[in-house]
Amino acid sequence: MESPMTEKSPVKAFLSSRWSLLALLGLLILAAIAVPFYLTQSTLTNALSDTSYSTTLTPGSHAKLVVDVVTLQDDNSIKAWALDRNSDGTYTRSQRSVVVRWSQEMVSLGNAQDVKAGALIQVEGNVMNNGILQASQLVILTNHITVH
Repeated sequence: MESPMTEKSPVKAFLSSRWSLLALLGLLILAAIAVPFYLTQSTLTNALSDTSYSTTLTPGSHAKLVVDVVTLQDDNSIKAWALDRNSDGTYTRSQRSVVVRWSQEMVSLGNAQDVKAGALIQVEGNVMNNGILQASQLVILTNHITVH
């Protein structure tokens, strides 16, 4: 029997095992992959579940809408069609065209390179006096929503 001075503590005994260290390393790698994935999915779910989308763009008002990008302009603006949300969670292209002024720093989910013709984007911002939506946040929804 070992004396109390030479007896290993349960923590030291656990950590001295190679298999335990490999298991701990595996858990750390799994957490490094799972946490960012969870955060991205929960942010996207929150963006899609919010039904407070604007139907009109009144100068001076705050607006939040989903758009289908038609063209990108040289002056950092997007010409797009506004999308209407259906009761089943899908979207339908409306007859309302929208001009959005944006910059790369405003993309909170996705990449600025994803902002291109055909992209589906949730835009939030303030409507300027000239009717242009000055974006404060863009969320790339391409491949996450269905448009009929």
